Formats: sequence, C-alpha cells, structure tokens
Amino acid sequence: MRRRFLPSSAGVPVVWSFLYLALRHVLELIMLCCRSTEAKEIEILVLRHELTFWVASIHGPGCSPRIAPCWQR
Repeated sequence: MRRRFLPSSAGVPVVWSFLYLALRHVLELIMLCCRSTEAKEIEILVLRHELTFWVASIHGPGCSPRIAPCWQR
C-alpha cells in the first residue's frame, strides 16, 4: 500500500501561525521597553495583589503569604 503525503500547501497555516506569534512577541517586547517606570511598578503591585488573593482562596482567608523582594528571601 502506498502512502499518500499531504500537499505542500498543508504547511501554510502553520507558517502563518508562527509569523503571527513571532510578530506578537516582538510587539510585546517593544511595548515593554517603551513603558514608564511608574507603569511597571503599578503592574507589579497588581500582580502581588492577585497572588495574595489566589493564595488566600486556596489556603483560606486568614492566610497571607509573605511577599518580599527576591533579595530578601
């Protein structure tokens, strides 16, 4: 029995998907570099709040994790 191979156009969606993801990551990197220091600090505060909320939802409302900068751990 002879195997049938897919036509060469079968890889086109994969190429477009890869190009889309690559462009998206490049644009995210550009936006990250152009952001102000204040915006980065606000994002860190929001992420810390989300982490605290997530840990409290798992371990109970009385538990709050110690969130310290990495150099203090």
